Amino acid sequence: MAGININVDMKKIEKELNKRHKNAQKCIDTITGDLKRSVPPVIAQGVAEEYNIKARDKRFKECLRTTESGNGGTRRIGIIYKKEEVTPVHFGMKPKSRPQKNRPYGISAQIKKGSIKTLHGKPEYAGKPFLADNGHGTDIPFQRIGRPGKNGATERTNLASIKVISIPQMIMNGNGEMKPNVEKALNERIEERLNHYAERYLKKK
Repeated sequence: MAGININVDMKKIEKELNKRHKNAQKCIDTITGDLKRSVPPVIAQGVAEEYNIKARDKRFKECLRTTESGNGGTRRIGIIYKKEEVTPVHFGMKPKSRPQKNRPYGISAQIKKGSIKTLHGKPEYAGKPFLADNGHGTDIPFQRIGRPGKNGATERTNLASIKVISIPQMIMNGNGEMKPNVEKALNERIEERLNHYAERYLKKK
């Protein structure tokens, strides 16, 4: 899993809230709840700037878990994505379905914007990738898992779906740090929401 821990320093705003509001804790809970809801879409948008996947793709929500901890003015919000690779269907895969009449075809996808790649599958498996129904009405690429058979031939047995990249890999770079465009969008969102609540709660007389 890739965990993005966001430390939000709310000491100043919490101090003022304690002076002006009877229920300052409720205000703080509202702010942190807002960030837990609003930060993930911003991360998805940052990813979509580099990768050919829609920011509203369902896989962002399906792989997401949020946590919250901390007190004394500093809250830690954990945005955690499962390290689960997704299929090329989410990256403009072509063709979208298996051609009729058993015509030969190749499968391609644009993982990063501007770079279309042909899928070759894993070299240790048997045969080329092909499209088949995933059991939910969508064609995705599969490859047969081969094993040595008689006389050196390859015995075709089970199928393995072909997946290309995980959401954590799209968010983080090789050093385990957030990619600059994602981090920039994230920081801008946090600042915007804190300013919004400062205006809402602290400028009331």
